[in-house]
Amino acid sequence: MSCGAGLVLAAAAPASAQSGDPEFSVELLQLMVDEGLLSAEKAQGLLDRARARVEEKKAREVAQATAIEVPYVPEIVREQIRDEVKAEVIAKAQEERWITADPIPKWIDGIELSGDIRLRREQTYFNEDNFFGFPDLQFINDAGGVVAAEGVPTLNTTNDFGRSLYRARLGVKARVAEAVEVGLRLGAGRDRSPISTNALLGEYFQKDGLWIDRAYLSVRPIDQLTLTGGRMPNPFFSTDLVWDEDINPEGVAATVRVPVTGKAGLFAVAGAFPLESYQTNAVDLERWMWGVQAGGEVKAGDLTFKAAVAYYDYRNLEGVKNSQDSRLTDYTALPVLGIGNSKFNIRNDATTQLIGLSSDFDVLNATASLGYRMFDDVEIRLTGDYARNLAFDADAIAALESSSANPGDTAWQVRLDLGSPAMSGFGDWFLGAAYKRLETDSVLDIFTDSDFGAGGTDLEGYVLEGGFGVYRNTWLGARWLSADAIDRAALVPVYGADILMIDLNAAF
Repeated sequence: MSCGAGLVLAAAAPASAQSGDPEFSVELLQLMVDEGLLSAEKAQGLLDRARARVEEKKAREVAQATAIEVPYVPEIVREQIRDEVKAEVIAKAQEERWITADPIPKWIDGIELSGDIRLRREQTYFNEDNFFGFPDLQFINDAGGVVAAEGVPTLNTTNDFGRSLYRARLGVKARVAEAVEVGLRLGAGRDRSPISTNALLGEYFQKDGLWIDRAYLSVRPIDQLTLTGGRMPNPFFSTDLVWDEDINPEGVAATVRVPVTGKAGLFAVAGAFPLESYQTNAVDLERWMWGVQAGGEVKAGDLTFKAAVAYYDYRNLEGVKNSQDSRLTDYTALPVLGIGNSKFNIRNDATTQLIGLSSDFDVLNATASLGYRMFDDVEIRLTGDYARNLAFDADAIAALESSSANPGDTAWQVRLDLGSPAMSGFGDWFLGAAYKRLETDSVLDIFTDSDFGAGGTDLEGYVLEGGFGVYRNTWLGARWLSADAIDRAALVPVYGADILMIDLNAAF
C-alpha cells in the first residue's frame, strides 16, 4: 500500500508544485500516507489545490506585466469628446438615412407628389327665350356624317338641370438627374375631353375612367433654358380666354428666362404641338399649332407686374367643301367640335351633313397682370387679356354658307382678384370678378373656358366667385357664371345660360 501510494503522489505532483514549493512538503505528504496518517485521496486533493494556486498566481503576474497605464481624463473633457463623437455619428446617420426615426432613402428627395380632389354641385339655368333645337354637331361628325332628312339629336338649351361632379388628380415629379425632370399626372374624367377632368356622380356606381393628364420630360442644359416634350403643363402665360385651365398641350416647347436685375426678367416660349395626323392612300394631312410668346416680369416692393404677347398659328383646321356628290374632302371635318366658331356642311349633295370649320385661326394674344401685396396674406390683382384672330375673313366665311351668326374676330377679358395668394390654411379667402367677351371666331372654341356659357365662343357676360379655407389645404368655393350669345342669330340673342357651382376642394 505504501509503495503504491507513493507512486501515485509522485506521478500526480505537478512540476510547478515540485519546483515552486519546498521539496520537503511533498515528501512530508508522502511520509504521512506511508505511515497511514493521511489517505492517498486527501493527499492528492491537497496537491490539486496547490497547483490551482500556483496557476492563479502566474496569471496575476502576467496581467500585471502587460497592463497599460491610463492617464486621468477630466469629466469636462470626456463630455466634450462624447458630444463630438455623437454629433459626427448623427450627421452621418442623417445623411445616409440608416438610423433615423423616419428611415426614408435619400433618392426620395428628388420626388415630389401632388394631387387634389374636388367635389362639385352644379346647377344650370337657361334663359327663357333660348332657341330650341341647336343640332349636336359633334354627333354628326362622330357618326361620319348623317342624312339631313333623318335629323340629328339636339343640344339641351331650354331645360334647367343639375348634376354632381368630382375631379381627382394625382401627380408625381422626379428629378432623375441634376438637369433632367420627368412628370406624370393621372386624372379622372368622363371622356377624353382636353378641357375637363370632371367625372359625373350618378351613373349607377359604374367605375370611372383614369386618363393620363400629363406625361413629360424636361431638360435644363443651362440655367436660362428649359426644353420640354410630351404632354406638359401649359408653358404659356395666359388666362382661360384662350386656354382652359385644364389644357395640357402635347408636343415640344422651349422656355428661356433671362434675369435683367434681381427683381426683373425677360422670358420667351416657343412650341410645336401636333393636333392630328391623318393618312390614307390619297391624303397625308397633319394638323398643328405653333406658338411663340415673349414677355417680362418685374417686382418692385409689394408690386408685381407681368406681361406677354403670344402668337398661335393653327395649320390645316379649316374645312374644304366637297365637289358635287364627292366625298374626297371629308377628311377636313374636325373630329373634335365645340360651340360658337363658324361652321359649315362640307358635303355637297343636298342630302347629307358633315361639319367643318369655316375659318382659319392665327391668334394674336396679349396678356398682362398687375398685383399688389396689401398685407402679408392679402393680395389684389388686376388681369387683362386680349385676343384677335388675324386669319379671320368674313367674306370667305359667308361664301361657305356658314351658320347665321354674324362672325367676329375679337375676344377680351378683364378680371379682378382679392384675397389670399394661396388657399393653404383655415381662414384663407379670396374673391374674384371678371367680364369677358368672345366673338365667334376670335379663338378656337374647343380650347377656351369650358364653364363659361357651358363652353365655346359667341358669348359675353360675367363671372363672380369666392372661397374660404375651412382646414389646412381644404376650402369651400362658389362660382356664378352668366353668359349670353352675342349675335348667334344675327338679330337677337337666342342663347343664354347662368351656372352656379359649389365646390369642396382639398389639395396636397
